[in-house]
Amino acid sequence: MHIRLLITISCLVCALTSSAKDALPIALVGDSYGIHEVTSITRNILDREDWIFETRGRFLPAEEFEKYALIVISTSQERPYTAEEHRIIRKYLEQGGRLLLIQQAPRHMADAGSADALYEWLGMKQQGIKSLAPEEAMIAQDPVLLGITGRPSWIAGEQGVGNLADDVQVLIGSGTGDQALVARRVVGQGRVYYLGHEVFRLRGAKSPHLQDSDSYLALIRNILAEANPLTHTDWQRAQTEEWKAKKKRFLLWNREWQRGTEKGAIFLPPLPAESELITALSFNLALDEYEALQLNLTDLGKGGFVTWKVEGLPTGALTVFVQDKPDPIPWPKDPEIAREVPFWLMPPEAVEPKGEEAVNIGAGETRIFWLKFDSHGLPSGHHAGKIAFSVGGEPVGEVAMDVTLHPVRVPKRRIITAQPFGHVYGDVNDAAPALRFKRNLRDHGFEWSLINTLRPETFTVDGKKLDAAFLKNNLEAIASENPPVIDFSSMDAYINAALEHNLTYFRITQNLTESIRGLAKRMNADEAQEKAIRQWYLREFNRYLKDMGIRNAYVSMGDEMSVTELKERFLPWSEDLAEAGWKSISSFTTPAVADFKFTEELSRTVGAWTLNRLHLGTFMDWVHEGKIQLPEGELVGTYGAGEGRGTEVRKNASASRMIGWETWARGADYCSPNPYFKGWIYYADSRADRGIGGERFVGYLHMDDLDAPLVDSPFIEGIRESMEEANLAAVMNWYLHKLGDHVPAALRQRAERIVGKDEGSLLRWKLRQYHQIKSELINATREEYAAAKNEVLAILDELRGLARQTGIQPSLFWHNIPLIVDGQPVASIEATGDVSVLQSAIKNAAGQELPVGGEGKVRIVIGKPNGMKKHPENYSWIRDSVDSPSDQTTIWIGGTDEEQTAKALRRFTYFLRSEGAAFVD
Repeated sequence: MHIRLLITISCLVCALTSSAKDALPIALVGDSYGIHEVTSITRNILDREDWIFETRGRFLPAEEFEKYALIVISTSQERPYTAEEHRIIRKYLEQGGRLLLIQQAPRHMADAGSADALYEWLGMKQQGIKSLAPEEAMIAQDPVLLGITGRPSWIAGEQGVGNLADDVQVLIGSGTGDQALVARRVVGQGRVYYLGHEVFRLRGAKSPHLQDSDSYLALIRNILAEANPLTHTDWQRAQTEEWKAKKKRFLLWNREWQRGTEKGAIFLPPLPAESELITALSFNLALDEYEALQLNLTDLGKGGFVTWKVEGLPTGALTVFVQDKPDPIPWPKDPEIAREVPFWLMPPEAVEPKGEEAVNIGAGETRIFWLKFDSHGLPSGHHAGKIAFSVGGEPVGEVAMDVTLHPVRVPKRRIITAQPFGHVYGDVNDAAPALRFKRNLRDHGFEWSLINTLRPETFTVDGKKLDAAFLKNNLEAIASENPPVIDFSSMDAYINAALEHNLTYFRITQNLTESIRGLAKRMNADEAQEKAIRQWYLREFNRYLKDMGIRNAYVSMGDEMSVTELKERFLPWSEDLAEAGWKSISSFTTPAVADFKFTEELSRTVGAWTLNRLHLGTFMDWVHEGKIQLPEGELVGTYGAGEGRGTEVRKNASASRMIGWETWARGADYCSPNPYFKGWIYYADSRADRGIGGERFVGYLHMDDLDAPLVDSPFIEGIRESMEEANLAAVMNWYLHKLGDHVPAALRQRAERIVGKDEGSLLRWKLRQYHQIKSELINATREEYAAAKNEVLAILDELRGLARQTGIQPSLFWHNIPLIVDGQPVASIEATGDVSVLQSAIKNAAGQELPVGGEGKVRIVIGKPNGMKKHPENYSWIRDSVDSPSDQTTIWIGGTDEEQTAKALRRFTYFLRSEGAAFVD
């Protein structure tokens, strides 16, 4: 939680009415497995209550206890308290404070030097107690035990406290009263509770106590309620009275929310301070990017019909969305979870009252709007406008919008690419339903697509269906030097749709190998025959994708496998793929690749290394130190924007904005924010403590209307911002390197301070420990991210002048094959037909066309490659080869007729990548 918020809560008393002036929030602390316990208490209790609470991470300083009505310390914490700190805690309790200590918490609160000071106020010495027999255990009659009926199975716990002081009350424990699973001690006016179980374990899917876990949750809730913590309702009532005393009904502000629940966004404090009211917003963009700004409107009166009007900005440049929820889509598998949450950027006409560019606002309600600016197709320069709101025809106020478009473009072919992990949509044999996902991915800057299934029975060979009978009848031909050619055209529409939407990298699931292996088994092939069939199939599909122009395709297996799994499963599988010309991809951990000899072995087959944010820094350090040597062209990426547990749409945009910045600062090539969408379940089920699969960054506005766009969440808007910013930073790096000594030292120092460890850095690395893993990660505020982006744009403005002075000229590549180098063509075109589509794309990317005719270092030949074997009907290709004596590269572009050749020419342009062409005049 941000420091600003902590200060606000610590000064809470000043903002409350007399009836609630003594109320304080709850604090939760936990380390190691205590992190899961905090999550479980939050999801199962606090998200369903009106209480104000804070998660304070791994440690709460003793001097801050007084800010809270009750503090929960779960399992562990960052360090023990000193004897002096324990005296502060005792004073907190004596003055009416409350503590709830869970499982191993007391053991981690003191060391040898402070154990006696802990015992003075705790009165219990923790130890593993003898397992209690539920039928023999003593259960006290006490209000905090209400909700515990009978003798739940969890009473048979083995964690508890013994060596109890005389005044410790055993609420659940041994009949002799010397051991407790649940205990309480009154300390002055305060109380300290001890609970021996971790509720997240009781609620585990395989827990024998799952059915009885609700009663344990009731126990925790009773202890929290007894502290009479501050409620959201009381806090908002107090703030509302203050605003009404100032004769204020409407509030326009733009603070992000601090917590998302199924009911909606929770702001802490619920309403803005006077300093947070806004009258102006500024957009600071490059060209060819978007920016979405949050704007909150609160009506402290009776509510009404909200309308708005935008003036002064270019037509179509600004779109207004309302944060709300679409109609639920029936989910027959589990109707109970067929409900939506109000965290989607909705078109106003899709929100009640539907069909109008207006929405309702309730009495005392805060409506969240999103103003999304699109700089595509606009000239650089300054634009000014405003948006004016009315409620029930009464003017609310207006917000001036100041837009600066800098003369630099976010590259279409990005330096750092985005891969949507966990996206399953459409079907390779039914491309139409996937189009809206492809549009959405393109608009968010993603460049990776997914092929999650292949169906051999949809492919043909010489017009014959590729089935077990065909394999059995053609084994000899399949194993020959000139095997049959497979026609994969049933996938054309799906692949073409991806390419047309700038999705030019492909991850292919393990189904690639499993689909053909299953077919071979059905014909009872022996091991040698099965391998021959598989290798033929793999080579043919590789040939098909390459003929489509695709050179970045990786086959995936597994998720953070152990070393044993990598050696026994992954490596043999990936070596088999490599034999057929494929590179593999998976996610890795640093322990799995700490054996550098083994990593070198893996690097012969792995083409893209994906590491959790927690592991990326260590891996990249090893690469930079030469401990891990990756072959040229191998990619390194990261993932970890999003929990992967069904909670992403309830987080604000800043919660995901670190992913691109970390990827850029570490020098990695791509990131995989997970998960974009999962088609096998639509809704997130929050009945489980940590959510379940079903998470998504985007949702359906209408599931069955293929023309309806998808709706975005703030979380994916943050990812998009992050990736645009990371690529602008990567463009900045390119020019800094290219300009060399022409860059003033002061300007280079400014670039170095964008991300760093010292206080002068705009975005700072902060140490994070998760179990045994220590990593430096970025966790910044919205204002800090904006400052970093603005600094990148300011530096680029200065680099633009230097680039003009030094005469930097653009270069152009097709994949990694150079076509133009520093403004000089190194490629030529050989063609007799129309190549205007090709030349137009080259000119748009690099400012000039390629010569037609002549002998370039690279020849682009429109025609059929020499020695090309039989191909399917209605087919096109893009093939490249290098002549070893002359080192001349030839790229062959063609098709079976003019229409197919035109398709190949257009596909060729999708893979053009420019350098040094980011600035505009």
